[in-house]
Amino acid sequence: MKEDLFLKEILEQPQALRTTMKRWLQGAAEASVREKLGKRRPPLVVFTGMGSSLNACLPACAYLNQQGIAAVALESAELLYYYPALHAPENLLVVVSQSGESVEPVRLMETLQDRVPAISLTNGLENTIARRSRLALDMYAGPELTVSSKTYVCAQLALFLLACAISGSPIDKSGLEETIGSLETFFDGWRARIQPLVDMVQPCDYLSLLGRGPSLASALDGAQTLKEAGHRLAEAVSGGQFRHGPLEIVSPRYGYIVFPGHSQTRDLMLRLGKDIAGYGARLAFIGNGDAPRIPGAVWIPAGPSNSYLLPILEIVPVQLLAWSLASLEGRTVDGFAKMGKVVRTE
Repeated sequence: MKEDLFLKEILEQPQALRTTMKRWLQGAAEASVREKLGKRRPPLVVFTGMGSSLNACLPACAYLNQQGIAAVALESAELLYYYPALHAPENLLVVVSQSGESVEPVRLMETLQDRVPAISLTNGLENTIARRSRLALDMYAGPELTVSSKTYVCAQLALFLLACAISGSPIDKSGLEETIGSLETFFDGWRARIQPLVDMVQPCDYLSLLGRGPSLASALDGAQTLKEAGHRLAEAVSGGQFRHGPLEIVSPRYGYIVFPGHSQTRDLMLRLGKDIAGYGARLAFIGNGDAPRIPGAVWIPAGPSNSYLLPILEIVPVQLLAWSLASLEGRTVDGFAKMGKVVRTE
């Protein structure tokens, strides 16, 4: 049986994160950002990317807003064609692309022609987007050949550090260490840790992943990973939006993965999970803090972390779930059947 590259890359994430943290804490990236920005705070920070690259932007976007800096995240395909006011010269554009060659952000950079100050974040700097940006930053994830794992978590970490540089906030080094240490602890005996989640999901016809704030990133990327690697029908919905329609189809045939997340909305998410369980659906929580007391619900602890870094931990059980579902079907996840690692066609 050939090597399963997806599992290999999942398990490499703690070391990849340590490389990202080490390189960024050396200070060159932070100094470059502050040099480019000077004393000027942009009126709006616009994060953009596609797929996992866009999902990775959400925690940093939420963090900047909490620091009093207006920020939005929008997919490059929409920003390119329909939202020209967002790429006004006075705004700061942050373009995220793991490969630096995805078609929509490349065309966006071609269209802007250096009219808008753009910071790029890519995995390595030998790519089109890095070359076209005012400031090119590296996520230092290392080689990745299959479904996004290392590049997703390393992009999140780098974007959080970028957000600290933009806002002038001090970097909580102990918080970074705590997050990576929690991930290393989770990987010690990971098969037993995720088995209840696998058992919960296996009989489900449909999966819905729910999150709010920074943890909405986990719902979005988790659903994408379950489709790409697990080949499962999965949908991401914000916890707030869920009561405005999707609640109506809750069924014992369906499974729900809830990320309680940030303290601001944690109680709301726990209450939503309780209501879902009350309608007989299969339910799992992935998060930190105390386990909710809901009969029959699966609880996958994510470990302690800064709220804006917690999504780095939340996504890993879903990555391993997707790998497990593929393995149960006798599939190795070592590439894509209908698409490539880099999307070059609109």
